[in-house]
Amino acid sequence: MAELHQPPLITGTRMVTTGRPVKPYVYRGTQFEPVRDPKKKPKPRRPAECGTDSGYRRHGRHGEDACQRCKDAHTKAQREWNERRKLKAEAAQ
Repeated sequence: MAELHQPPLITGTRMVTTGRPVKPYVYRGTQFEPVRDPKKKPKPRRPAECGTDSGYRRHGRHGEDACQRCKDAHTKAQREWNERRKLKAEAAQ
């Protein structure tokens, strides 16, 4: 039986809007499927802790009502983000 043909690897660096290169990538074939090293296992991730903005988002992903600590952390993070956005807008004018 004939062996299946493997398309060549295409390597390169993606560019983001700032023009800086980001993480290099390797694609196989024309479907642009990332090639992963099967020997390399992903690091286990700790779940987001309550009382943080990521904890608030975790509650939402799981379809739960957020606890008060997470709501407070999310409110604080949103206020800080809005302040930074306002400062950037004022600096651009």
